[in-house]
Amino acid sequence: MLEVLDSPPRPVGELAAKAEPQLVSTLQALLDLLDSGRERLTHVPNFHVQYALVYAALDEFVAALHLAQYRYYIQANAHLRAVLEIANLLQVFDADSGLLTVWAGSGC
Repeated sequence: MLEVLDSPPRPVGELAAKAEPQLVSTLQALLDLLDSGRERLTHVPNFHVQYALVYAALDEFVAALHLAQYRYYIQANAHLRAVLEIANLLQVFDADSGLLTVWAGSGC
């Protein structure tokens, strides 16, 4: 398996080629969020926790992109699920910031 991951990716299928622009724009949105959030939201309590969650989502997203390039779609899906779970957490914390304090203080 390491040899496969070390070699250049094979050409992707038509569906993957159509999805690539959307994936790249999502990645850019995550990077923009990280860049803007660092300056605007540092006064928010537990900001570092939210920032770390976005970084984790970014890391999972890049892993999913890499795996998809090598046609490991099931494995890529697992990483995309982690991104969606983090997005769900961020939505919950946006709706009720008190939950972020509870979650961050629970040792998670």
